[in-house]
Amino acid sequence: MKNRDVLISGAGIAGPALAYWLSGHGFTTTVVERAPAPRAGGQTVDLRGAGRTVIERMGLMDRVREVSVSQRGIAFVGADGRIAARMPTELFGGEGIVSEVEVLRGDLGQVLYEATVPATEYLFDDTVRGLEQDDEGVTVTFEKARPRRVGLVIGADGLNSAVRGLAFGPHAQYVRPLGCYTAWFTVPAELDLGGWFLMHNAPGGLVASIRPGRVPGEVKAGLSFRSTPIDYDPRDTTSQMDILAARFSGAGWEVPRLLKAMRTAPDFFFDPIARFASTAGPAAGSRWLATPATARRRLPAWAPAWPWSAPTCWPVSWPPPAATTARRSAGTSGCCARTWPAARSRPTAA
Repeated sequence: MKNRDVLISGAGIAGPALAYWLSGHGFTTTVVERAPAPRAGGQTVDLRGAGRTVIERMGLMDRVREVSVSQRGIAFVGADGRIAARMPTELFGGEGIVSEVEVLRGDLGQVLYEATVPATEYLFDDTVRGLEQDDEGVTVTFEKARPRRVGLVIGADGLNSAVRGLAFGPHAQYVRPLGCYTAWFTVPAELDLGGWFLMHNAPGGLVASIRPGRVPGEVKAGLSFRSTPIDYDPRDTTSQMDILAARFSGAGWEVPRLLKAMRTAPDFFFDPIARFASTAGPAAGSRWLATPATARRRLPAWAPAWPWSAPTCWPVSWPPPAATTARRSAGTSGCCARTWPAARSRPTAA
């Protein structure tokens, strides 16, 4: 790979984290992000397993702990608000439903962003509009910035990835909804949570939750429901809120207050829970676009039988990616459990 300039689309969690490691290995990294600045807010990220190991190796654990959310665990409540069961964070070695280290997405993103500056260039308030690949690399055009040449383009821009759409076609070919929709947003702290993440399950595959925030006076709310695929405009938050209001009508507990506060929430987010799936074609399902013509596809032995795996393009000069030993367990959430395939495990790489 002669051109060691790498463009990463997306400045959330994966983009800056990847930029950090690539910069440390001699690559020149640029991250493009459609938001005007690092995105604030969002819900908590459970820092556990491999994610925790990565943060520790980056030397950022102390900083992450400084901005972590204090939570005692998860409590399940009935329609009358009475707690039926609790699971404190100490259970399962601090890696239960609520882990020992929980950090809001925006706070984690800010920590990673700060760790990559100034080694990484950031193009905020912009997005990728075109990709033209040849034997030596890729010419990238942007909505605002001038075109540039890079050796590798990586899409780390989420479910509706601009890079995946440009490189491999419409999202519908690769995104498979799992029959569950979810919304998260910030609301005023009118209920004393006592440090607990409260969750209420209502008939019809409805789940409402309220969890502590980091900023005094605010908490984080979630509304999820089980459903067959529905049509909605991803840019029209009002229609998305209308869908939630209709689904959760009469759900009880704190739901009426949450639906009212949802209308003025500054960080409302709504999307399906989905997986990426491969389809026919030489580049179908790939999450990374490896630009040199010398790049070849390397698939672990388990990939053809693994329904969630997405083929990945790797330059021939890079070692093959090791197969993870992590298990993919069947869905346990009340809104998604019925739609997930049976659990399978990936065999350890030789």
